[in-house]
Parts: sequence; structure tokens; C-alpha cells
Amino acid sequence: MINEHAAPHVPGSTRLQEAWLSLLFGGLVIGTMSALARLSNAPFIFPSLGATAFLVFYRPNASAASPRNALQAHSVGVLCGLCALSVCGLYGAPPVILEGVTWARTAATALSLGVTSGVLTYLR
Repeated sequence: MINEHAAPHVPGSTRLQEAWLSLLFGGLVIGTMSALARLSNAPFIFPSLGATAFLVFYRPNASAASPRNALQAHSVGVLCGLCALSVCGLYGAPPVILEGVTWARTAATALSLGVTSGVLTYLR
């Protein structure tokens, strides 16, 4: 059984080497996604992607870092986010950068995160 709470370790490597590998591969993955976003004008980069990349490279043996769990979590998050936007009357609204933070956006954010957390905890 894998101890998910133990410090990550690649046999034969130092903590500094592991840090450099995380920096290199994490940066490469996020950089690639950013380049795809730029080239396609599509939102391939979003805040939780950074946390997922960190988890995958820092604790690759953790169950949360498995591709199935990462894809499932992001899919649930997207669906909950879309539902929260719809419930709060924001589906199709201009981006927050143009419209600013409103109470409806605050409610949609809280609703989305809360429902996502509940659903993922239940599915665990």
C-alpha cells in the first residue's frame, strides 16, 4: 500500500533534484497549455490546472494525482461551475475582468466550490 502522506521521493535523488524536476516539468506542462490557449484563443489555462500539475509532479503516487481522478475532478468542477453560473443568472455574462466582482459572482463562486467539494467527497 502506498503511503500518500509520506514525503515524495525518487530513489537516488536529492530534495533539490526533485524540486528542479517539479519546476521543469510543471513549467513545461503549464507552458504548453498556455501556448495552446494562445494559439487557439481558447481557455486551456485556468487556476486549478496549476494545483493539479503540482500534485501530479509532487505526489505522483497519490490517488488524487491519477489521471482518472484529475479528469473526474476537473469535469465535476466545470459542470458545477456552469450550473452555479446558470443558477446565479450569469451564464453568458461578460467576464469578471470586464464586469467586475458582483454579489452574484461571489455567490456563484461559493456555490460552485461548495457543490464541487461535496460531490467529489461523495464520489471518493
